[in-house]
Amino acid sequence: MVPADLRSYIALLEEHGDLRRVAVPVSPVHEIGAICRRLQDQEGPAVLFEQVQGSDIPLVCNLFSHRRRIAMLFGVPEGQLAQEYARRSHPSQYRPPWPVSTGPCKEVVRRGEEVDLRCLPNPVWNEGDGGPYITFGAVRIKDPSGQLGNVSINRLQVHGPRLLGVWTASDRDLGRILRMWWDKGQPAPVAVVIGGPPTYMLAACDHLPFGTDETLLAGALQGDSIEVVRCETSDLDVPATAEIVIEGEIPPDQHHPEGPFGEFLGYMGPSGLMPVINVKAVTHRRDPICVGSYEGMPDVETHTLMYLHLENGLRLLLSFFAPEVVDIYVPRGSAGMAVRVSIRKRHESDPRQVIAAAFAIPTFKYVWVFDEDVDIRDEMQVQWALCTRVQPDRDLVVMSRCQGINLDPSADRLTPDELTTLTSRVGVDATRPLGRPFPPVVRFSQETMAAVARRWQEYGLP
Repeated sequence: MVPADLRSYIALLEEHGDLRRVAVPVSPVHEIGAICRRLQDQEGPAVLFEQVQGSDIPLVCNLFSHRRRIAMLFGVPEGQLAQEYARRSHPSQYRPPWPVSTGPCKEVVRRGEEVDLRCLPNPVWNEGDGGPYITFGAVRIKDPSGQLGNVSINRLQVHGPRLLGVWTASDRDLGRILRMWWDKGQPAPVAVVIGGPPTYMLAACDHLPFGTDETLLAGALQGDSIEVVRCETSDLDVPATAEIVIEGEIPPDQHHPEGPFGEFLGYMGPSGLMPVINVKAVTHRRDPICVGSYEGMPDVETHTLMYLHLENGLRLLLSFFAPEVVDIYVPRGSAGMAVRVSIRKRHESDPRQVIAAAFAIPTFKYVWVFDEDVDIRDEMQVQWALCTRVQPDRDLVVMSRCQGINLDPSADRLTPDELTTLTSRVGVDATRPLGRPFPPVVRFSQETMAAVARRWQEYGLP
């Protein structure tokens, strides 16, 4: 059974030795970020800081920084995670949230001047950051009609006791819904969910088609509807078992300097005027646990989640019209901007179909397509195929002036303050051509290698 709340997931990780507690005091200024960075580089456990200086609330980090922990959440071996996630996240499995009258997130209610966000363990994660940030807050919003909902993870800079800066762009789902409110001259009610059910957190990190509410995906991943309660200051629904919920409004006419912030592409994200959340209330458990996520040079927690979601999304997209897919792999270190796909090629157009589909996903700048005999997770096999099966003047597909990632420092901006960027994309067909001879690959048969393996000790070789 999938853990239904954060505490159950923490207990599961601890039971398997994949979460460690830090009992000594730690500084929220750079020290926590550096610890998370080192743990990530070592592929180490999740970590719960019990004493964050300046706060009485513990902070848990690196919850999803390795695939083995996500696989543990769903009760499958790591090698089966992709298939399990694809099965659970299929649109046919979507489940709407289930309203309840109250829940643990309402145990303590603070309004107005009772609220002080500075009491939370908000780290200054990197040495160049412009201040403390909430990095794993799931921002809940609905359009003015209440019919269109969205949940997303956005960086939130703590400007004061009741003021948060929120990074978004006009082409993102949050930005589009904000515009609907602002076009009416009204502030947009929002809620920031910290420490919701693990499946709610995973769904908030995924990127669904605009108009598809991530709470449906959360229910699908859970295998049951997520219980939700109504906010204190708006009609927004939030998980009943959440640790902390921050309620507020984003006005159309109030912006505040935000940033810089160390981002997932490995560079300092830009600073500029960004919308703010005027906080009206905070509700939480009596003994809440805060959740944070370190951002920085690939690979960190964001990338682990991103790669899983991108691979799953592309597989679903290719299932509609492309050839039979053998494997999809977003390479480590790529920050989600490259993907490799292996296929069973039946027609010469098959690789181009894959490339065209992958180009529809804005994060991908590089797409490589290989035959099924190439293990796309093996760097040596990939380089061998690229060097022996590709002619650049024949097998490259280049598309220019495409939508890019707004944090990509190499992309073009129409104006210096424009967040929407233009990029180019490259697709590579590294498959063997059909209809003409191609040399056979030099490989021993399984029978020969098995016979050698049986006699290996007899040979006296190490």
